[in-house]
Amino acid sequence: MKKVFSLSLFTLVFLSACEKEIFTEGTTGPQGIPGEPGNANVRSGTYEVSEWNYQYPHYMANIDVSFITDEIFSSGVILVYVKRTEDSYTQLPLTFYWTDWYSTTLEVITRVGQVTIEWTDSDLTEPVEPGSYTFKIVAIESSELLKQSGVDPSDYEGLSREFQL
Repeated sequence: MKKVFSLSLFTLVFLSACEKEIFTEGTTGPQGIPGEPGNANVRSGTYEVSEWNYQYPHYMANIDVSFITDEIFSSGVILVYVKRTEDSYTQLPLTFYWTDWYSTTLEVITRVGQVTIEWTDSDLTEPVEPGSYTFKIVAIESSELLKQSGVDPSDYEGLSREFQL
């Protein structure tokens, strides 16, 4: 018992004799180089599609999109828009009604690293090749970020303003 008491006393004296080192905040370093304006959680790109492959019943165009990661694919948001006029985009999917009885539908398939646009005519016959179209693809890391913003995802101009695209 005397040994335990002596050892405890020695430890207490030894530890209390140690000097405490107090660290203070250092000086501020130089200002870094300004980054690009925008939002780190949102990425976008514009893609011109002019090559389509026909696979019954639709034409398909694959767009490689490097910023669609596993994380974005599993818990984020991927939005695709087609350029309709010189200064406006419309969110896909979208159906064009050429007449009362004939239409074309553009749909989207997403996967990690790629977006596929499907162009299908209502009569399910091989349509004329779609030609050249411009698409905007927006990827948002977390679907919560979009919900918190309050922006209507079908409004590309509003989304662009909110996330500085």
